Amino acid sequence: MIRGDADAGRVERVRKARRRYAHDPLLGPIERRLLEAFAVADAEAGEEPSRHRRLPERGMQVRSEYTMYAHFERLRRLLPGIGKIRFCLDVDSGMRNACTAIFAREIRERRIDVFDLRVLKGMTVDFRRKAARYRREQIAVAMAKFLDLDEAKARWFLLFQAVQQPVVIGPHGEKWIVHPVPDTAEPGKAVHLVTDFGDYEPVRLARLVDRVSLHRLDNFFQQIRRKLNLLERPIATSSSMWKVWRG
Repeated sequence: MIRGDADAGRVERVRKARRRYAHDPLLGPIERRLLEAFAVADAEAGEEPSRHRRLPERGMQVRSEYTMYAHFERLRRLLPGIGKIRFCLDVDSGMRNACTAIFAREIRERRIDVFDLRVLKGMTVDFRRKAARYRREQIAVAMAKFLDLDEAKARWFLLFQAVQQPVVIGPHGEKWIVHPVPDTAEPGKAVHLVTDFGDYEPVRLARLVDRVSLHRLDNFFQQIRRKLNLLERPIATSSSMWKVWRG
């Protein structure tokens, strides 16, 4: 079988794959990205040009995977004396492979953990309030079932249960932990420990799942966009029927 036939076979298997979480707003995009990465021959390759995206007319464009490897190599040289580093990445196979390749020695020495995160973004205030109300209800149910638990202990009990019952997604059977009681800033969060050696106790893993977040990174990018007017995303409001104007 030549490479083209192998690639076609992978694409056909992905096309016929039964998506268990296709309608789940949190897990559905994770499943889709994992299947798409499995379908291509080189999971580290960047996006191909299309009618919406093309190469520059003058000069040249550096391949995105080269940029990612250079970025993590630069970080490795800037952070030589840090005792423990935890990377929180978006669901991106190229970024994951670049990070684990550059920091392979540090990962083997257990000085670096790499997490993939999927967070519900752009949620309305009403959705966040509903999520907060659901979180309080779940904690109340746990406290009613186990009378010796206070609110803080009930929260950790639910998180400990989620760690022991991960959701298996994708062709490689990745274990994703859905945070049962996330905060309002990230009302929906799923976490996958990429560098899982099986040596973390459930209690420690639960604490890590609770701590990892993309909120600070998103907030930093938002501040940069606000300072640079050309990068700021247009704001849609209900009074304008969610229409935006791009000048």
